[in-house]
Amino acid sequence: MGGLVSARSVGSLSMINFAPADPPSADDLLCDPKHLVRGDPGEILALLPRAVSAEARLAATVYRTSFERHRRVDAVRRRQALSLDASRWGADDLARRIADVAVPPGDDPRSTTVWSTGRLPDNRRLRRFAGRTERIEALATATVDGRAVAIGAKYINDTVRVWDMATGDETGVLDQRATALATATVDGRPMLVAGYDRGVQRWDLTTGTKVGDALRAGKNSLIRITTGVLDGRPVALCCGYDPDPIQIWDLQNGTRIGGPFEGHAGLVQDADAVEVDGRTVLVTLGGDHTMRFWDPFDGRGLGEPLKAYGTTLAVTVLNGRPVAVTDGGPSKSLQVTDLAARKVVGEPFRGHDTGAFRGIATTMVDGRPIVIVDCTDRALRMWDLAEDRPVGDPLESHAHWMTALAVGELDGRPVAVTAGRDNAMLLWDTSIEGPDRPTGVSRSRLSWRVDWATGAALTDRAALSLPGSTCRALATGTVEGRAVVVSAGWNQKLRVLDPITGDQIGGDLKGHQGAVNAVVLTTIEGRDVVLSGGNDGTVRTWDLALGKQVGTPLTTPDAEVRALAVTKVDGRLVALSGGRGGAENEVRVWDLAEGRESGEPLAGLAAEVHAIAVTDLDGRPVALVASGAYPNDCTVSLWDLTTRRRLGDPLVGHGREIVGVATATVDGRQVAVTTSRDHTARVWDLATRTEVRRLPIAGRGSHPLAIGDVGGRPVAIIGGTRRTDAEIQMWDLAAGEAVGDPWTGHKSGPAAFALAELHGRPTLVSGDDDSIFLWELRSPAEDDPDAPRPRPGGGAARAAVSEIDGRGVVVTAGGGRLRTWDLSDGTPVAEPISTGPISAFAVTELDGRPVAVATPNEKIVVWDLADGREQARFATDHHVEIISVALGKEGEREVVVTGTYDNAVSVHELRTGRRVGRRLRSLHYAPVRAAAVTEDDRGRAVVVTAGGDASAETVVWQARNGRRVHDPRLGDTDDLCAVAVTRLDGRSIALTAGRDQVVRVWDASNGSVVWPALAGHTGTITALATAVLDGRPIAFSGSEDRTVRVWDLAADEPAADELVFPHPVTALATTSQGRLVVCFGGDIAVLSREE
Repeated sequence: MGGLVSARSVGSLSMINFAPADPPSADDLLCDPKHLVRGDPGEILALLPRAVSAEARLAATVYRTSFERHRRVDAVRRRQALSLDASRWGADDLARRIADVAVPPGDDPRSTTVWSTGRLPDNRRLRRFAGRTERIEALATATVDGRAVAIGAKYINDTVRVWDMATGDETGVLDQRATALATATVDGRPMLVAGYDRGVQRWDLTTGTKVGDALRAGKNSLIRITTGVLDGRPVALCCGYDPDPIQIWDLQNGTRIGGPFEGHAGLVQDADAVEVDGRTVLVTLGGDHTMRFWDPFDGRGLGEPLKAYGTTLAVTVLNGRPVAVTDGGPSKSLQVTDLAARKVVGEPFRGHDTGAFRGIATTMVDGRPIVIVDCTDRALRMWDLAEDRPVGDPLESHAHWMTALAVGELDGRPVAVTAGRDNAMLLWDTSIEGPDRPTGVSRSRLSWRVDWATGAALTDRAALSLPGSTCRALATGTVEGRAVVVSAGWNQKLRVLDPITGDQIGGDLKGHQGAVNAVVLTTIEGRDVVLSGGNDGTVRTWDLALGKQVGTPLTTPDAEVRALAVTKVDGRLVALSGGRGGAENEVRVWDLAEGRESGEPLAGLAAEVHAIAVTDLDGRPVALVASGAYPNDCTVSLWDLTTRRRLGDPLVGHGREIVGVATATVDGRQVAVTTSRDHTARVWDLATRTEVRRLPIAGRGSHPLAIGDVGGRPVAIIGGTRRTDAEIQMWDLAAGEAVGDPWTGHKSGPAAFALAELHGRPTLVSGDDDSIFLWELRSPAEDDPDAPRPRPGGGAARAAVSEIDGRGVVVTAGGGRLRTWDLSDGTPVAEPISTGPISAFAVTELDGRPVAVATPNEKIVVWDLADGREQARFATDHHVEIISVALGKEGEREVVVTGTYDNAVSVHELRTGRRVGRRLRSLHYAPVRAAAVTEDDRGRAVVVTAGGDASAETVVWQARNGRRVHDPRLGDTDDLCAVAVTRLDGRSIALTAGRDQVVRVWDASNGSVVWPALAGHTGTITALATAVLDGRPIAFSGSEDRTVRVWDLAADEPAADELVFPHPVTALATTSQGRLVVCFGGDIAVLSREE
C-alpha cells in the first residue's frame, strides 16, 4: 500500500502549516551562476560588498571585473564575459558552470535572425556605415551627383566626412572643424554649411571645396544650424551661446540678415523659420525653457514667449497648420505647439518614460507628418502626428546614447541617420509600412566556450568601473547624504555619477563652451555645489540638488581656467583659479557667496598655472601654485592668502612643467608632493623648502596625484610608473617606497584622481578618456590571503599556434619574451625565450622542429621553440624597425617577408638568410603594417602587403622578383593594420582591415571585390585570422572596440555573435581544430566551439 494515497489524505495536506522559506542570502545568490548570468546587474552590484564565503567573494571579484560591460549587454554576452573573467582569475570550475548556464530563448545565439551586417533588432535598420564613424557629433544629409549622402562632423579631430547612403562606404573627407551641420541647394548645387567655434563655413559638396571665406560674427560658439529660404534667398539660421546667439546668413552672398535677436537668457538651442498666417516667422528654442517668435528681417519679437523644454525644435505642418514639436519637459512627453494659435494642441505623446529626448526630427511620409525622436533609453521612436499614434515598435539602435540624428531620402524612401557614443553610425527606413524585405534568415550560428585565459592585468583593488566620457577632471563628495562622483572633460559637460550603483544622476550639466579642466565640490550657504573651470575662461557654479547652473559665471577674460581650489580666508569661502592666456599670469580669488572677485589676484607669475593646492601653514591659509613653461620657471610658489604676498622661496628643482601638487603631513612635518613631466615626482619639506626625496614616474601623461592615509601611514597615489603612464602606483611617503604592485586597467594614462570613502573604506577614483575606475586603498598587510589570484600571464601582445613534441601550444610575444602555453589547459610548456623588443613574429617548422621567426633590431632571428636556442640570425639591409613579418613558400624555398616603418619590403630565404630579389621602397609610400603570402590563380607565390599613414595602401606583388601584380582599389579610407588570406571556391582570397573599421574581402589574383565591406566594429581592426569550420571558410576580426567578430565568408554574414573582451584585441590565431586564440590587454584566451 506504500504507493497509494487516498483522496482524504491528499486533502488533509492543506491543513499543514508550512513555515515560509528564508530569502536567499547574498552568498547564495552570488554562488548561483544562473543568477550571475540572468540577474539584473544593478541588483547584483548591491550584493558584491556583502559576500562572506570564499566562493561568494570569488564570484564577486569575477563579476566586478567587467561590471560596466554587464550593464550594457544581453545574457549571451554577459555569460561569455563572466566565463572569460572567471578563467582569467584561475576559477576554471566557475567558468565552466557559468558557460553551462542556459540563456533565455530570445538570447540564444545558436538560432537567431541575422542580416548581412549583423544581428538586427528590427528590419528597419538598413545598414551600418563603414569608415571612421566614431565620435560623430552632428549629421546632415544631401544629394550629390544623384546619390544620397550622409555627412558627419567629428569635432574632436576637425574633420567632416561623407558617406554614400546606398553602399554605406565613406567617400570623402573635408578638413573642417564643426559642431553643427546643415545642407542647402544654392544656385542649383548642393552646399554644406558647417558651424564651429566662431563662424560658419560653406562647402560645395560636388567639388569638395570651400565657398568663400568663413562667415564670422562675434565670439559665440554655434551648436545648431537650420537652412531654409527667406524672401527667395537660401539662408542659414545659426544659434548658440551669448553674445549674439541667433544669426541669419545669406548663403549666396555671405551677408548677415536681420538681428540682433535679444530676449533669450543665454543659450539658444535651436531655430527654424516657418510661414504663419502668410508671414515668415523665426521660431527659437532657448536654454531658458522658452520658445520665442521673431520677425527674421528686423529682429523684433512677435508676441509673448511660450514655455518649452529640451534641446531640439522640429517644425512641420499638421492638418494644414504650422506646428513645432519639442520635449514636454518634466512630463517626459512630446509636445506639439500650434504656431499660429500659440498653444499646445492635442494630448502630449507619452509612453516613453525615458527622461529627456536627445534629438527630434520631422519628415513627411505620403503627405503625413512623422516625428522621429531618440531618447535617453537609446531607442529610436517614430510617431504619426496625423494619426496620433506610434509607428511600429521602438528601435533598439545604439549601445550608448545617440549623439546625432538627421533625416533624408534614399531611392525615393524616407530614411534617418543616427550616430552614437558606441561609435556606430546607422541608417534606418522611416517609411510608415517599413521596408519591403525579410527581417532576416534564421540559421544555425557558431557558439564559443572559453577554455582558459590569463589574468596578468587583473587586480582585486579595482572595486568598480563606471562609464567614462573624456574625463579630464574629477571630484567626489556627497549630495543630500548620497555619495557622488563628478566628471568632466573635452565634451564641455559635467556628469554626476553614483559610485555605488554606477548610474548617472540626472542629465548632463551643460554651459561651458570649451573643455572643462577642473571641478571641485563644496557647500555654499547650505547648498551642495560643484565648481567647474574650463577653456572658455569661466568658473561656473552648479547646484547638484537642482541639477542646473546657478549664478553668473565668474569670468577670466581671454584666459583658460586650468586649476581650481577652494578654501576659507578670514571666514569667507573663496575659490582660486588659474590657467594660461590672458594679459597676466595670475591666480584669481573669488568670493563664492557674493559671486565676485575678492581682492587682488596672486600676480607676478612668470608663466601659466598648472595646479593649485591649499593648506594651513603656521596657522595661515596658504596656496601652493605650480606654474611654468619649459624651460623657464617650473616652480611651486607659496602665497599667504590673507596678505596676497609670496612666502619665502619657491620649490625649485623640476626640469619640466609641474602638473600636480598636493600637501600632506609626514612624521610631523608638512610636506608638498609634486608631479612633473621631467619623469619624477618629488617630496618637499615646506618649512625648509628643500627636496626630501624623489620618486620615478614615466615621462609622458598627466600624472594625476592624490594624497591619502592607508593603515595610518600617509601615501601618495600617482598616475604613471617607471614603465608606463597608464599604470597607477601607491607610494609610502614616510619610507619613500612603492606600496605593492602598480594597478593596471586604464587603456591610456589616467588624467584625473579624486578620493572618496565607500563602504567604509578609502577609495581612489581615477578617470581617462574611456572609463572611470574605483580602487580600494589598502596596504599589503590588509590583503586577504584567501582572495583569488589571477592566472599569471606574460604581457602577450601577439600570438601564434604551433606544436612541440606533438603537443599543441600557443606561442606569445610581448615584454621582450617568447612564451609557450599548452593549448588545452594554459600551463607553461617551456622556459620563456628572451628576445628583446620585437614588433612582429611568426611560427613554422624547420627540419621538423617548431621555430619562431622574429625581427629584433632590424635582423631576422630564428628560435627553436622546444629548447629555446637561437637557430640562426640574419642581417637585413633595413635601417629602421621591422613591423610586419609573413612566412610562405616561393617554389621550394621557405621565405620570410618583412615590412618596415620606412615603407620598405624585402624577401629572404629562411634557411640561409639570402635575400630574394632586392629591397623595395617603390611599392609603398607609407609604413608597411601587415603582410601575408599566398598563391595567385597561376600558382605563383604572391605577397599581399598593406599599411598607410592616415591613408590606405594595399599592394600585391610577386615574392620571386618583387614585381607589382596590382594595386587593388577597395574603398579603404585610413591606415590598414591587418591582412589574412584563405581560399574560397578555389580562389585565393585576401582580407584587409584597419582604422576604417570594416573587413574587406577580395580576390588576391585580380583585386576584385568578393563581398561588400563587412561592417560592425566600432574601433580600429587590429587583427585578422581565418579557419575552415565544417567545410566553410570563416574569418575572425579583432578590434580596439574590445570585440572579436566571426564572419562566414561563403555567405557574407556573421557566423556568430561578437565575442566581448575587457581590453582592446591585439592579435588572433586559429588552429585546424577550430580553436581561437585571442590576445587582449596583455592577456590571452583560448576559446573552442560548442557543438
